[in-house]
Amino acid sequence: MKRILLTFFAAMAAIVSFAGDGTKENPMTVADVLAAEMNESTVWVKAYIVGNINGSKMAENIQFVAEGASASNLALADAQDEKNVANCIPLQLPTGDIRAALNLKDNPANLSKELLVQAKLMRYFGQNGLKEPAAFELSGEGVEPGPTTGIANTPETAYDVTKALEIIAAGQDLNTKVYVKGEVTGTPSISVQYGNAEYDITDGTSVLKVYRGNYLGNVKFESEDQLKEGDKVIVYGKLQLYQETPEFSAGNYIYSLNGVTKEEEKVDYSKIEAISIADFLQKADTKTMYKLTGKVANLVNTTYGNFDLVDQENDQVKIYIYGVVKQDDTANNKIWESLGVEEGDILTIVGTYTTYNDSPQIAKAVYISHQKGDAPGPVEVTTKTIAEVQAGENGKVKVEGTVVAVCARGAVIGDATGYIYVYDQNFASEVGDQVTIEGTTSTYGGFKQFSASAGYELTKTGTTEVSYPEPVQMDGAALDAWIAAPVIQYAQYTGTLSISGNYYNVSVEGAQAAQGSLVYLPEALKEGLADGDAITVTGFAMYISGSKYVNTVVTSISKGSGIEKVQKFNGSKAEAPVYDLSGRRVENPAKGLYIKAGKKIVVK
Repeated sequence: MKRILLTFFAAMAAIVSFAGDGTKENPMTVADVLAAEMNESTVWVKAYIVGNINGSKMAENIQFVAEGASASNLALADAQDEKNVANCIPLQLPTGDIRAALNLKDNPANLSKELLVQAKLMRYFGQNGLKEPAAFELSGEGVEPGPTTGIANTPETAYDVTKALEIIAAGQDLNTKVYVKGEVTGTPSISVQYGNAEYDITDGTSVLKVYRGNYLGNVKFESEDQLKEGDKVIVYGKLQLYQETPEFSAGNYIYSLNGVTKEEEKVDYSKIEAISIADFLQKADTKTMYKLTGKVANLVNTTYGNFDLVDQENDQVKIYIYGVVKQDDTANNKIWESLGVEEGDILTIVGTYTTYNDSPQIAKAVYISHQKGDAPGPVEVTTKTIAEVQAGENGKVKVEGTVVAVCARGAVIGDATGYIYVYDQNFASEVGDQVTIEGTTSTYGGFKQFSASAGYELTKTGTTEVSYPEPVQMDGAALDAWIAAPVIQYAQYTGTLSISGNYYNVSVEGAQAAQGSLVYLPEALKEGLADGDAITVTGFAMYISGSKYVNTVVTSISKGSGIEKVQKFNGSKAEAPVYDLSGRRVENPAKGLYIKAGKKIVVK
C-alpha cells in the first residue's frame, strides 16, 4: 500500500519575502497577494481600484472601466493605470454595506481611487485574491465618468484590424459591439457540430482572432466550406483581450461576406409552436424551436438560471434548463435575477432540444413570461454512499467522504464504496480533508459528479491520512478496454507525454484508440515536464471524453525510464517541490531565488 501522510512544512512560509506584513500600518501590496499562500488569513492590503470582472473568468471578463460593471467584485492593482490582468487581483464584494460603498456599478467615481481593505487571502476566480472584506478606507481622486463618444460604429465605418487592436489596448467601452473589416488569413477551424468557427482576419498589417463566431446573418455554420482563406468579411461583435490575445469574443457573427450582406434573422416568438415538455422530449428535434411551459424546480444557479422545468401534467417529466436570456438580448446570459422568477413559479420559455453528456437540456432558453406558483416546501436530502449516487438518478444528495486527489479545477472524493469528481475551479480543500458535500449531481463522461454550476455545499469535518490501493496496471490493451467499458479506478500507465496548450495527453504503446489525459494538471506537477517525455502516471481514471480519452486525476508522475523522479501533489502549495531558475529540483534550498508552485520565492 502506498501512503501519503499529510504534513504542513510551516518553515517554508518564512522563505517568502513581502513588501508589507499585512498589518494596517504596513499593508500588503497586490504583488504580495499574488505571491502569498491562500490560507484564509486576514490581512490589510493597499491597492488601486482599476476595474471589475463582469463574468465567470477573470482573464476573459475583466474590464478596466466602470461602465457595465458588476456589483459583486473589484479588480485591484498596484498601479493606478494598470491594464494587464496578470498584475491584478479580484476582491469579492458580498451583499452589504461594503459592497454598497465600493462597487463600481453604483459608485463609478471609485475607479482609480486608492483602497485600503481588510480581507481574507483566498482563491477567487481561480487565482489568488481577497474575500470576505471586513473593513476599508477609500482615498484619492477617482475617475468621474463624463460624456463619451464610445466606440460604436456602422458597417460603413467598420474599423480595420489595426484600429481594432488599438481599441482593445485602450480597454475602454469593450462591452459595445463593433464592426471590423478584414481578410481571412489561414484556414478557418469550423465546427459543424456547434455551428461556429474560429479564424484570423488581417488588414495586411495586423491580425485579429475571431473566436467562435457564427456565419452570415448570425446563423450557425452548416458546412466546413462556407468560409475560406482570402474571403473578405465584416465581423460584428465584442472585442476583448483574452490571456494577452486580442480577439472577438464568442457570440460574434459575419455581417458581410465578400460584399454579400444578410441582416440578422429576427425571431417572432409569438409564432413559435407550444408543446408539452413530454412531447418536446419525445421529438428530440435539434433543429426546431418550441415553446414550453412548466414549473421551476431545483434551481441551482441564480446568475445564469440553471434549473429543471417540470411538466405540468406529469411531475416526473422534466427538462434541464442551462441558462436563460431575454428576447431582445440573447447575448446577455446574466439576467435571471432581474426576472424575479423563483422555484415553484410557472415559466414559459422558448428553446431547442440539445444534449450534454447524453442528458437532454435547453441551453440559453429565451424567457417569454412567468406567473407566481406555490413555493416549494422543504426538501429532505438523503445521505447516500458514493456507490449509491453513481448508480442512481441525478438529483440532490449528500455524501460523506475524504478528498483523495485534487487538480486545478476540482477534486476526487472517496468513501469505502467508490469515488466521485467535484468540478470547481475554486475548490479549496486538500487531500486528507474529511468532508460532507451536499448538492445536485449531473452526469459527465459517463459518471455522476458535483459541480459549481449545479451548486453544492462542502463542509470540512476533519482530516485523516490517505491510503491508496495498489493501482491497476493499464497497458495499451487495457486502456482500449477501459474506453469500451469505463469504470472509476485507481490506475497506473506508462507512455509518451504530448503537450498542446493546457492539454497533457499520454500515448501508451499498444493502444489502438485510447489515450491517457491528465485532468487539469496542477502547476506543481507541470514543472519539469516537456513534450515527448516518457512518464508513468498514477491517479484516478474518472471519466471518458472524446470517445478515447481516459481522464485521470493525477496523484503522482514518474519521469524518465528507470529514473525515480516522482512528483506527488496533495493540493497544498506547501507540499509543492522547489526548483532553481534552471528548472532543477532543489531538496534543501540555500539562500537565493527559486520557483515553487509556479511562483518566485526568496530563501533568506
